[in-house]
Amino acid sequence: MNRWTDWNCDLLSSIRIDLSGSEDDACKALLHLHTACGIDRVCMMPTFDPLHQSTSIFLLKRAAYEDLLKAKLSKELSIIFSAKVLLQPGVSEIIDPEHLVAATGGYLPIVFPAGPYHDWMDVELNRLLYKRKCRLLLMACERFPIFYENETVEKLFRIPNAIYQFQYRALADIKTRRILYNLYRLNKPILFGTGVDCLQKAWDFRPERYQAAALERFSPLEYHRLMRFGTHFCER
Repeated sequence: MNRWTDWNCDLLSSIRIDLSGSEDDACKALLHLHTACGIDRVCMMPTFDPLHQSTSIFLLKRAAYEDLLKAKLSKELSIIFSAKVLLQPGVSEIIDPEHLVAATGGYLPIVFPAGPYHDWMDVELNRLLYKRKCRLLLMACERFPIFYENETVEKLFRIPNAIYQFQYRALADIKTRRILYNLYRLNKPILFGTGVDCLQKAWDFRPERYQAAALERFSPLEYHRLMRFGTHFCER
């Protein structure tokens, strides 16, 4: 199968520097994704809540996690350390995008809270786009059809210059696969991630299943092009 990139690994949420062995489990999960699942590059994406977390403390902890993992892992596996910012009222006024976008090609990863769509979300997205001049990477987009009306989903997929991240498992869902195909036909850039946040989920990840499901909708050439963007993102 093709070598893949994981653009939404959440294993940092399961690591505690003061909890002996937790980083060993994370390393085992990452090595399994690499050797058994064909993933050559992983973007660690812990969720950052700027209303309740200090940016400086968050970055210091992330750097400590980086030192822990890189000291234990093979150099064959490339690891990128980033963060996804939780969208909340007022977040556009307090975040420091400069320290949160370096690992993702200048794009600010945004994750939406679970639940219905609210007007304040439009306000925050517009401020990020036009006041803070951010380019947005929208995370876990497979959740959009679950929580939002079709009109809202279509609006989010029209955000200027945005990139859309889906979990690989979205390829196995017929409805989401249809959305992915429509985005592909519109030349929208798409990234994929595992969403793995614990050792067991890494063991349960089955890339061959998602590849087979994708080929029910995409031709082999279309599938190759779909995955190629994630392989070369940040290398352009």
